[in-house]
Parts: sequence; structure tokens; C-alpha cells
Amino acid sequence: MKIRILFLMAVPAAVSLVQAQPFRLQSDRIGTCQAVYESWKAKDDKITEFAFPFSVVYPFGDKTKMYAVTAPAFSNLDTGEKFSLGGWSDLKIGGHSLVFDDKMLLTFGLNLPTGKHALTSEQVPVASVLAMPAFNFRVPTLGQGLDVQAGLNGAGEFGDFVVGYGATYLIKGPFQPFDGLEDSYNPGDEITFALGADRNAVLLGREMRLTADVLYTLYFPDTWGEEKVFQSGNRIWIQVMSTFKWNEKDVAVLIRERIKGKNKKNTGEVFDLERKNSNANQFEIQAYLYAPPKEDMQLYGTAEIRLYSKNDFGSGGATLFGPGCGIRKRTSPGMTLTGEARIYFGNLSTGTKSVSATGFKLSGGLEYLF
Repeated sequence: MKIRILFLMAVPAAVSLVQAQPFRLQSDRIGTCQAVYESWKAKDDKITEFAFPFSVVYPFGDKTKMYAVTAPAFSNLDTGEKFSLGGWSDLKIGGHSLVFDDKMLLTFGLNLPTGKHALTSEQVPVASVLAMPAFNFRVPTLGQGLDVQAGLNGAGEFGDFVVGYGATYLIKGPFQPFDGLEDSYNPGDEITFALGADRNAVLLGREMRLTADVLYTLYFPDTWGEEKVFQSGNRIWIQVMSTFKWNEKDVAVLIRERIKGKNKKNTGEVFDLERKNSNANQFEIQAYLYAPPKEDMQLYGTAEIRLYSKNDFGSGGATLFGPGCGIRKRTSPGMTLTGEARIYFGNLSTGTKSVSATGFKLSGGLEYLF
């Protein structure tokens, strides 16, 4: 159980990149590749993305595991005028290792700037829409700078609870966001503190496992050339997950809330808090219902709710609902085929009005155990 808590807290990025893997520290060597199609339409505007993420996870001995991930993607935006953006994404490599007599977990990672940056004026509109949090694209950005990350995490038992804790420092490297500019943009470094706990419980007459995590991130100023131009407001991330049995089916429910404080901006005279808060709270609920496996095949249903509040400027709000279904089919002892389809509908706030929005996501791929 300590291992599970540490893994959930210390390497959330690795978990999201290899979502089909169980929540455990060590695993078999595994390779995954997918094809993902996503499409969103808001009033008369439409954006689509084809992404091809693939990853490799490789354990070295009993205490260390490494991963590598990249995802080329190709996107098109139609606002009455058509724009496109495509290419390779950055290569992310990293891992984690048990240290200090297996009492602590060391995490480490690199973002190698192999992806596309220095965008042209025709590519910038696409990148701006891909980065909108409400859409949650699989590849929201293709390239940035050289990033280095390191963290240290621990865990202990306190009564019926297993409690995990840790801290991670992320060094962000400079890159050129726009084509033709000489100065590089350098995002500020980040420090994240994490605290998590889980325990068995009985709620509404049902036995379940409860996991709760809190992450607090501090952001340092961004610089352009040698001048401070922006500093993101600090963020708190709270999530609670419950897993339990319902008849013969497995159920997982995840509730997440993200809150950010005011940003700081350079107005040309001072570097101070913005007049209004441009960060909207982001509340999400995800639920999964897994049918019992049958003949090496498992079906599941899923539903997602995204409730994003408006910021003080009246934009950033979203109300979206996304039901879906998926399948996992083992075709051989080492290979599993996966597929999932989701639809989304709701509305988005653009600052002056609310517009209806619809989305569609289709993904398929395979996992291979070496």
C-alpha cells in the first residue's frame, strides 16, 4: 500500500501517459501505441487533432523504472479561415527509484525539446485553441524548452491511514515561441508539494478504497530576454478517488478541483498582481464502470463532467458532459488491443456570451508486454 500511494503522488505524469497500467510501482516491460482523433465545435468554429502517442516503460531491477513518451500530432482549425499545425511533440523521459533502504522514492525526468516551436503567425491560432483547458486535448502543445525535474517522496502508516508526502522541483528551459524572434521566452521554474492518504472504508453499506491527494504548486516569474514579463498564480490541486465493487462490476470515481491565484504581469512600469483574476476554478468528475472480464475481453462505460467557472473577466467558463464506452481485448499473452469512444456536449463562455459546444473523441491502440 505504501508503494501505491507513493506511485500515485510522485509520478502522476507517468500514470497519465500509461493509463492502462495498474497503480503499482513496478511492472513488466511494456510498450504502448495509440491513434487518437479529437474534434470540437463551438458555434461555427471547429478544431480537430490526430495524435499518435506511444510510450515505453522499462524496469531496471526491482527498484528502478524508466519511461519514454512522445506523441506526434496534426491539427486543423476552421474559423471561416483555415489554419493548421503539425509535427512531433517533445520527447519526455524519466523514471523513479527506491532509495535510502527503500524508505524514499526518487523521481526524475527530462523534457527534450524535439517538438515543434517557433510558430508562424498562421500556426499560433491553432496552438491557442489546443491549449484551452476545457478541451483537454491529448497533445495540447508540441514543443517547449529543455525541462529538468527531480523529486523526493516518502510514506508512512498512521492508524488506518497510509500517508504519502513529497516535493518536486521543475526547472523550465527557454525556447522561441514565435518564428522570427531573436529573444527566447523562459517560463518560470515550479515547486510542487504533495500530500496524500488512503484507507479502506465503508460508506453507504459498501466497502471501498478511498484515496485523497493535495498538490500545491509555486510558480517563479517568466522572463523574455532578461525582463520579467509574467508570473502564474500559485495553484492548489485537490482530488479524491474511490474504488469499489457494485455487484460483480468494478467502479472507480474521481473528483478533482483546481484553483489558481491571481497572476502577476509587467505593465511596463511595475510587476504586480493583475487587476482581476484571469484564472477560473476547474471542477471535474470522472466515473468508470468495468464489466467482469469474459473470454479475454473487458467492456467498460465512462462518464465525465467538467464544470469550469468564469474568471473575473467573464471568460474561461465551461459546462461539459462526456459519456463514453471502451473495450480491452487480449489477443495473446503479451498483447492487448484497446479502444474508446466519447462524445461531449455543453457550452463555453467566451467573455461576451455563452456558446454551445460539442466534442468527439475516438482512440484505439495496443499494449505489448516484452
